[in-house]
Amino acid sequence: MHAGNLVVATGLAQPKEIAMPYSCKVAGTLEVSPTKPVLHLKISGPKVVSIEVRSTQPGFEVHGARVIEGPFSASVDGRISENAFACRSKCSKTASPRESEAIGQAGHPEQRSN
Repeated sequence: MHAGNLVVATGLAQPKEIAMPYSCKVAGTLEVSPTKPVLHLKISGPKVVSIEVRSTQPGFEVHGARVIEGPFSASVDGRISENAFACRSKCSKTASPRESEAIGQAGHPEQRSN
């Protein structure tokens, strides 16, 4: 939600200007699923989660992926349809004894697009 005041000159002696409040909501074009990926540390095998990134924007491209928070690496696997890309996050380190007690590990992946 964006909100503020638009100040307009009236061209009159009084009032010289008026303030008009406004608010607007801008619909996004990007959809990421799952929104909060979790790697299940207690499941044997590779610790990988797939992430799908979609957009209604014409000519949509995903240019890269990185992880802002968490012990993960991220990559872009490629286009899966005209408006969707597959990305992947995987655990990039061996869990410490304390972490191995946990069921899952949350992270904060980021995908870059046009």
